[in-house]
Amino acid sequence: GRATVRSSAGTNVRGLALELGSGRIYYADNGADLLYRMNLDGSDRVTVLAVGPSAFPADVRVDAAAGHLYYCDQQKAHLRRVGLDGSNPVVLVSDAVSQPYYLDLDGVGRKIYWGDFDGVSANTGNVFRMNYDGSGRETVVTGNLETRGVRVDAAGGWLYWVNRNAGKVMRCRLGDLPVSALDGTKVQTLYGNLDTPHGLTLDVPAGRVY
Repeated sequence: GRATVRSSAGTNVRGLALELGSGRIYYADNGADLLYRMNLDGSDRVTVLAVGPSAFPADVRVDAAAGHLYYCDQQKAHLRRVGLDGSNPVVLVSDAVSQPYYLDLDGVGRKIYWGDFDGVSANTGNVFRMNYDGSGRETVVTGNLETRGVRVDAAGGWLYWVNRNAGKVMRCRLGDLPVSALDGTKVQTLYGNLDTPHGLTLDVPAGRVY
């Protein structure tokens, strides 16, 4: 049938995650500082969590099997885990250095990958990873000029990311981490000369990057 178009998704929508098992979409509204859940056709939207004030929810991911929602808050420098109903919030990262901005989940290795917001000052432009419980944090990619998208193909063994100010979409083998984005022997540039790219997603069965 024809999709229903909703005109009130939010005032500044950031981040989107599909949970196809339950037929739901989870997303962040940076303008209202809220996390929402709704059906795939846009119906029955409910507020999962109010994250404000002075917040900047930027990206969300779902671990449906465990009943968890993960999200980044760049302004509060948080990466948090909550129940799919917003219950039991846990701060996994509280670090102004990393300023979590985009994230993805590796359900095979049970790792969280995230990129930081600022690529101008020292020790930024990185991608990090840690275990689902927040332990074992590592810096796995350095040398980006702002990271604006992180995706993991765990089965294929690849990490993909957007190097915003360099205008590139890049990838490397998970087995080669940690790497520098400047390492042309281990890091591939899939697309270059882009105009400040933001965000990406993978269609692994079709072998496509969006």
